[in-house]
Amino acid sequence: MKKRVWSIVVAVLATSIWSPSPSTPRAIAAVMTSAFDAVVPARVANLIGAQRLPANGNRSVVIAGASGVPVGASAVTITVMAASSTVGDLRVWPSGSTMPLAPAMTLTPGGPLSQTMTVPLGSSGRIDLRSSVAADVFVDVNGYYAPAAAATRGRFVPATSVVSATATTAAGGTASFDLSSAVPSDVEAVVVTARARGGVGTWSVAGLPVLSVRFAETAVNRVIVPGLTVDFVSSAGGEISVDVLGWYTGATAPSSSDGLFVSALAQRLYDTTGSINPLGSGVALHAGWTAELSFALAGAGAVLVNAFVSSAHGPGDVVVFPGRRDRGVSPSLVASRAGQAMSGQLPVALSSRAVSVWSGGGAEVAVDLVGWFTGSPVAATNGTPVNPLPAGDTFPGQIWIPDIKLRSTVRENVDFVDVDPVHIPESRSPNQPGNVAIFGHRTSHGREFRNINRLKRGSQIVVTTNGRNYTYSVTSVGVLKPDDPALWASASNDQTLTLVACHPPGSVRFRIVAFARLVSVA
Repeated sequence: MKKRVWSIVVAVLATSIWSPSPSTPRAIAAVMTSAFDAVVPARVANLIGAQRLPANGNRSVVIAGASGVPVGASAVTITVMAASSTVGDLRVWPSGSTMPLAPAMTLTPGGPLSQTMTVPLGSSGRIDLRSSVAADVFVDVNGYYAPAAAATRGRFVPATSVVSATATTAAGGTASFDLSSAVPSDVEAVVVTARARGGVGTWSVAGLPVLSVRFAETAVNRVIVPGLTVDFVSSAGGEISVDVLGWYTGATAPSSSDGLFVSALAQRLYDTTGSINPLGSGVALHAGWTAELSFALAGAGAVLVNAFVSSAHGPGDVVVFPGRRDRGVSPSLVASRAGQAMSGQLPVALSSRAVSVWSGGGAEVAVDLVGWFTGSPVAATNGTPVNPLPAGDTFPGQIWIPDIKLRSTVRENVDFVDVDPVHIPESRSPNQPGNVAIFGHRTSHGREFRNINRLKRGSQIVVTTNGRNYTYSVTSVGVLKPDDPALWASASNDQTLTLVACHPPGSVRFRIVAFARLVSVA
């Protein structure tokens, strides 16, 4: 029997990742613990046609008191399927509260996307949705959290090891999975990572879509399975894999306060494009790299996070996993190509070293904390991760600067400086942390850099090499001495670019330098 009223005070003690005062504890006000109840999946919103979400328009959806969700539920788990013709984002939050700064879902053209998420309920039992672009949206409910101080069923237990299975089916066929070898015999529900590829279409559970496969992409989503078996029905056929992430205890489990859910306002834990980054401000998570997220969360055994990829460097998985533990084989997100953007919400067990993020193909990554499960962290078993310098993308390549109408070849060998701008060999290369330096002439030969003095803050510079477009944004333009290391080197690992030319025009006394920072890779 669940106790209906309970609150605890949980303090978040931040270390080096928090800004601006890393040593200052950040306390969260009194919060409520809740246990999970699965419901028969049901559609609660069909926002298409005249009801579709307009750009920057809100819609409220009633959740509590319908579809098996009682009045008084504290949070709901929903699967959202959304489609838009342009790039944007979708925000979801409890009605009556302030719209969050962080999106819940990344929208990109190419077909619908499906994502399962947990959202607190407002006092009216509603949630609000807002899209930055016009979008068709479906909302399906599959469970809820009810306040509890302790519980038998509905407490989350993270899996200690990943158990995986794969099946293939034709269009209209069913892929069935028996999860009994990975979880106890009595569970309220099982949480799995499902990933599918193949025919363009949907994979459904209990008649409602949980995965949306788009052309030449791998679809990934967390799916809540109400039992020990699950059937995925494919509209177009293909391959689907299932990894067990954990489960919610059943009615025969002992009563405990461990594994109860606490929702929180989204807080950013990690961002490769900003300063909340142990690798350095603006340093991407390169292929094969691991970033350790250094934070402490008192009384928590697992966290619920939103993970975002804004610009994949190439195909590969992104995995969020317990810090200094084996990461297993279950991907949190899967990039199918360079430049892809995506997001996903997932539970992650905490270790004594918090959590880590690993990228298989390189990516710009952000991670937000959106809640946690009570308990104790597991011990860290591995050493400090080693991140070797990645191979750089080499020249020849191209440079394009729209503001000064420059489009030119860039060569690697300085012997070609009188033909085209050249990459300074002492500097870093694209796809590496540090500064990429390119030298060109202003008044002689091709005079490619004659107008770089006209660049201003925010001017875009696109460098293309090895099939990837690196877009930089100008931060400043200055004049330095010819022997100043800032012409080509960087004091940090931030991914930057300098364009260097002689100054003033017709003289070699000084160098004019346009400084820029990396903003995307495509």
